[in-house]
Amino acid sequence: MQKYGDLIIWSQILEFSKKMKKPIIFVIDDFKEDWWLLKKRNIKNKDNIIKPRDELLKEILDYSNIDFLMLSSFDFLKQSKEKLKLNIDEKTLVEVGNYSFEDSDDYEPYDVNEYEI
Repeated sequence: MQKYGDLIIWSQILEFSKKMKKPIIFVIDDFKEDWWLLKKRNIKNKDNIIKPRDELLKEILDYSNIDFLMLSSFDFLKQSKEKLKLNIDEKTLVEVGNYSFEDSDDYEPYDVNEYEI
């Protein structure tokens, strides 16, 4: 079942997008090539992710013609803090960033000073 988990999730997102006809923000900390365009294969760290796969963006646009945004937990909180002016503590950003990647072979702890917050 785990083998098909990504496909099941994506199918549900597509169906939801068609039914609701509203923009979707998909927050995911699964940094595999199934979801993301990576600079280098099989490296799961914060510096290796370029963007969501073009095929996914095209598919959801073709399927339901909605806006779709895919972010890591860290990027979601960071952008929420910046754009929505939410009061999110820097320590929280660091903790979420560290948690998002800690299972990775290439795990490197976040330094909040690397990012414009």
